Amino acid sequence: MRKIIASLVLIAYLLVYVVAAVTIGTYTAAWPGWAQIIYFAIAGTIWIVPVKFLFGWMNASDEV
Repeated sequence: MRKIIASLVLIAYLLVYVVAAVTIGTYTAAWPGWAQIIYFAIAGTIWIVPVKFLFGWMNASDEV
């Protein structure tokens, strides 16, 4: 059951994250190219931090 819940949470989180990152990314059009690269590099990798905890919870044992 945890895997189903985690999958649904992951899909919802990624949809919200992508929309937010792209929306913020549209404001970077006036930035220099190097700043845009830094923003998109960070935005493209930082999403994994919360997913790490979600996967940890998903794979945790129910044993006490």
